[in-house]
Amino acid sequence: MFKNPVLLIVVFSSVAALAGDRSPFQPAEGQPICLKRVYTAAHLAQHPGQNLQEIHVLLNRKIHKYTDENGEISTSDWTIAEVSGRSPQRGDTLFTNQFGCEFNRKDGSAKCLIECDGGSFVLKPLKVAREAQLRVSKGYYWALFKEGFDEEKDSLDAPENTLQFQSADRENEIYRLEVVPASECNWERPAKRISAGC
Repeated sequence: MFKNPVLLIVVFSSVAALAGDRSPFQPAEGQPICLKRVYTAAHLAQHPGQNLQEIHVLLNRKIHKYTDENGEISTSDWTIAEVSGRSPQRGDTLFTNQFGCEFNRKDGSAKCLIECDGGSFVLKPLKVAREAQLRVSKGYYWALFKEGFDEEKDSLDAPENTLQFQSADRENEIYRLEVVPASECNWERPAKRISAGC
């Protein structure tokens, strides 16, 4: 499932987007965007295999100017997606992960991933204003890890430590999210956020 499971937080550099020419879900620096969904008991009863009863995606953008090896001023521009959720099968346990996101100016979508087979998903704006679809990348997967996960003591492959989202799993392939105030992406207690890749 995981290749070389060493914990790693990854960011992806991209060309800086102009303020008026970016995805509706690409935040301005210092202005995080929260995407959220809370499912009702009735919905979960109709989808007993669904992994999440609540999901938060907090998007944060970082822009940094630096002098490259040729003495020229360059700009690194990246967005981190902090994903958190609770499962109806796991009670109050919080699961988290972090992904680096690259945005597509043509359709406004974002591909969020961890390199070296750490998983990926695509965020796509929907026709309904301020709504997005989170979908597992085709033929791939992504995962969340239990809060407090200790890479030195806990196994990445232990079922109790992870929530898996596979593209072939219709109950967990797609989640529909809504833009809400950034403050709503904060849980009652801070999560220990990790990323698993190479």
